[in-house]
Order: sequence, then C-alpha cells, then structure tokens
Amino acid sequence: MTTRVDWGPHERQDARSLAFHRAAVEALRRAPELSFKALEVLDRWESGSSIDSKPLRDEWRRIIQARLWERAIEPSERGNQLRQASPLVFVLEKPVRDEIRERFDLPAIRKTVA
Repeated sequence: MTTRVDWGPHERQDARSLAFHRAAVEALRRAPELSFKALEVLDRWESGSSIDSKPLRDEWRRIIQARLWERAIEPSERGNQLRQASPLVFVLEKPVRDEIRERFDLPAIRKTVA
C-alpha cells in the first residue's frame, strides 16, 4: 500500500540524506576499496574547513576506517548531524546520486507502508 507523505523541507532533506547514505553504505559494503574516495574528501576538507567541524570529520574518519556503517545510517538526531558533514556521498556514481535527488525533489514524497 502506498500512502502520501507531505514532509517539510527539513524532513525531506534528512530523508534524502539518509537515502544517499544508505546507497553509499551499500556501495561500500560491495566494494570496500571505495572508502579511499571518502578519506580523500576528508583530507581535502582538513585544509579548508572550519575547526568547528573537525570533531565531525574525525568521527567520519573513524567510521570509515573501522567500517562502522551502521553509524552512517543511524536514524537519529546524531545521525542527521553526522550526515550534514559527510564525505560518503562522494563514493556514489552520478546516476545513483541523480536518481536519489530526483526521487526527493517531488512535490510530495510517497512512501510504502507495510
């Protein structure tokens, strides 16, 4: 059964970010060698990003190196905070990113209910 869900802008952004990260985690589980892309992004961010976001970058480095993928897709406020400063989307191919972006750019999101 499909039901219509009208999310506000923040809920839509959080849901889209979670979808990106679920796809990224799936890709990383299939091809762990992709993690180098996310680590390269973190390295670039180190030289040009605010010191205020360093704790998030450090946490992402730990998540990637230890492959703690469940933390990347944790459906919590902390998970949302982490995903706002995440390098994981960079492991996804452009067609995958485009498909997710299009799915969440609809006027109203449809979600399947069991």
